[in-house]
Amino acid sequence: MRQEGYHKLHIWQKAKELVKLIYIISNKFPESERHNLTSQIRRAAISIVLNIVEGHRRNSNKEFIRFLNIADGSLVEVEACLELSIDLDYMSEADFNRCESLRRELAAMLTSFIKSIKSR
Repeated sequence: MRQEGYHKLHIWQKAKELVKLIYIISNKFPESERHNLTSQIRRAAISIVLNIVEGHRRNSNKEFIRFLNIADGSLVEVEACLELSIDLDYMSEADFNRCESLRRELAAMLTSFIKSIKSR
């Protein structure tokens, strides 16, 4: 993997891990959910990655922070989708815990990264 640009950002790497895990676990969701919850949780997870990338490409810290805040909003959307998925018995408790642990870790990283950029 390249280690330049956004590729070197730990938040991008962690967000990519979350996308992969969401895809693996959501493959087990009922077929009837393919165009509903499965699609929504995947789009929200992908949005995190893409907003980090787009923000990194911007020419100002203010714009980068704006896109990181959008990524954080998508991360909260993933949280809500995970809660619905466990409530509807679409995922096991173990799978939920794996996703939620990674999601919380990424949330803390995003918050810390935003604070770091603001302090520059």
